[in-house]
Amino acid sequence: MRETTPGSCYRGAFPKDYYALSNILSGAKYVVDLSTIKNDGGGSQYTFLEAIDFGCALILHEDWLQNDKTRFISGYNCFTVQNENDLVELLNADPDTTTITENAKLLLEPHLEANGW
Repeated sequence: MRETTPGSCYRGAFPKDYYALSNILSGAKYVVDLSTIKNDGGGSQYTFLEAIDFGCALILHEDWLQNDKTRFISGYNCFTVQNENDLVELLNADPDTTTITENAKLLLEPHLEANGW
């Protein structure tokens, strides 16, 4: 079996490092992910955690919240939409994201503690 290091299978369009993420996310208000993954393990994808770390409000497909293990709560630590029309409506409304992003940062604590931060 071939061993891999974290990130060695990454084939994205930008480097997989903090500086590239900073350039992409530091000016963003939202990160949108309308994908759905059946029986996902709770929604702690790296992209979600990275977005939260950079102060972006997550906009997720509402199916993400159907998993019993998820810690995401619509209107508390993320926004949810069902389709592209809901997304357009939410973006046009341009809601204040301060409370959403503050509450979302609480989701980072277990990951920071696990790494001794």
